[in-house]
Amino acid sequence: MFKKRKDEKALSPVISTVIIVAVAIAVAIAVAYWVTGVIPMLIQHRELKIIGCHILDSTNAVIYLKNTGNTRENIAYILVNSRLSNPGEPLNIPLESGEMKGIVTDVSHYPTKTFESGIRYDFIVHTASGMSYPISARAP
Repeated sequence: MFKKRKDEKALSPVISTVIIVAVAIAVAIAVAYWVTGVIPMLIQHRELKIIGCHILDSTNAVIYLKNTGNTRENIAYILVNSRLSNPGEPLNIPLESGEMKGIVTDVSHYPTKTFESGIRYDFIVHTASGMSYPISARAP
């Protein structure tokens, strides 16, 4: 049915070899970037770890945070029992990658104005990137 004519020419063996070598080099470069970790370093990883939370006195508590991600993170606000600890402007507390910081929250503007002894309080740290990190503490 189909006959090859004698005047038709196929792809040169030299050109096909060059194409195969070029594809192999491109694949080798992609694998080298993947193995050495260049591609994962370009991806931003945001994560905070809450080390602990302590109620210091009747109006103040401190939350210890560590930025375990590879980018800077900003603490926007903190909720204490579903109420803002900083009404009005966001906190905007920067936390560099690998940095650990204690953030003091004040409840003196709440209706109760104090932490009551023996009561458990729920704290939620919210970042500017939209992540939330909960922790609880009992007042002494």
